Amino acid sequence: MGGRRVVVYLDLLEQLETQANYRRHIDMGDRAYTEARLEELSPLMGVYVLQTSLSRDERDAESVFALYKGRWADETYFDYFKNGQDGHALCQQDYYRRQGLAFVMLVSGLIECEVRAAMARSGLGMSVTDVLMDARAAKADRLGGAWVVNNCLRKRDARFRRLGVAMEAKPDRGA
Repeated sequence: MGGRRVVVYLDLLEQLETQANYRRHIDMGDRAYTEARLEELSPLMGVYVLQTSLSRDERDAESVFALYKGRWADETYFDYFKNGQDGHALCQQDYYRRQGLAFVMLVSGLIECEVRAAMARSGLGMSVTDVLMDARAAKADRLGGAWVVNNCLRKRDARFRRLGVAMEAKPDRGA
């Protein structure tokens, strides 16, 4: 392969976390997730296939994987902007627009990082995407100089309290 080799690595912890997340979707009644599909996909969960130019003498399979995982945070960050924020369509030629876009991307990345950290602390077992999708369902309005939530379900309220976010609905002034 022209001085390249392929390393196949199984991250058992990631496999268990991915299976638990899949099972959570089954338990929530998500029709796209089934026991049969979980059984089919489980052997592939947590499996990484990496191509490297590093020889066996330079790095064994575990250290190649460790290098990859070290870069994974950067790759996830770029993927978040390219795919999650549709950043590939934001090509800017103007210097000031590029600087502004870089600032917006930085702030967005910091928010995403804070949500990810809150998720890890909460023990909810939900993905950041799941939490953000759940948050979209809450209707917030500006009332008397403060933001209030008008339609917070008890289940959603409990989840967001575990994240340290109060979702208490305030009564309408006219009520």
